[in-house]
Amino acid sequence: MSKHIFDYIIILCCLITCCLSACESFNSNNAIVKIGENYLYYKEIQEILPEKITPEDSIIKVNNYIDNWIKKQLILQAAEDNLSSEYSDIQAKVEDYKNSLFIHKYKQKIIEQKLDTNIEMSEIEEYYKKNLADFNLSKNAVKCVYIKILKSDKQLSNILSWSKSSSPNDSMKLAEYCTRKATVYQDFKNEWVYLSTVISDFVYEIQDQEEFLKKRKHIDTEDETYYYILKVKKYLLAGEQAPLTFVKENIKIIILNKRERILMDEVENTLYQKALDKGKIQYFQN
Repeated sequence: MSKHIFDYIIILCCLITCCLSACESFNSNNAIVKIGENYLYYKEIQEILPEKITPEDSIIKVNNYIDNWIKKQLILQAAEDNLSSEYSDIQAKVEDYKNSLFIHKYKQKIIEQKLDTNIEMSEIEEYYKKNLADFNLSKNAVKCVYIKILKSDKQLSNILSWSKSSSPNDSMKLAEYCTRKATVYQDFKNEWVYLSTVISDFVYEIQDQEEFLKKRKHIDTEDETYYYILKVKKYLLAGEQAPLTFVKENIKIIILNKRERILMDEVENTLYQKALDKGKIQYFQN
């Protein structure tokens, strides 16, 4: 949009809002509208208009902007006049928020530049061992094997037999065959997993997980198409000490937060010492 057309639009909008005739005569360096001690400048209006817009649409957009600006200033002025007794408290809160925002942004910049985010597994394990009492399971956990296999599979009877066996050889046969043939075969790499996660696809509903884990180690059930097999090798109940695998990520966060606090303490102490050395801090005795 050419500057000539833009100036025409601004002038026209000023005429449309003729009730504001008290505003100073228009030119590119002056304000368009004044409310109290606040001014709406030509440059601000210029910035709200996109390059490709018709003069008609520009008039509507500019006129609306001016109108909204005036209403905002008037309500702000009314608020200041009617809340004068609370004004200092508001100003203090605004200033406190601004300072907090500056400090937060600065701390984030320091953390991004200087914080070591590399955490060795040995450090995680050490923290875990020193704080075992802080880590308890929220849900029942198991080490198990879960199988979902077609009922039409020719080896189904053998699979059921292998899954109930405690023989390492049978376990090997089960893993070897089901890895290739089963719709689902999960041994979860022999890691702990929440029981509720394992049985989310299970057609058999376990009403009391704790009772099941204490009394049974094997379930096989079926629907029209599949056979479902759950073999529990070990279990931990809710409230017992959580295995490291469940709390590893939380420990990482704890370690990083501790490093952040140490880093910011160092930054604050360095700033304080430099300010003392340069005489920027003066203590006055009453």
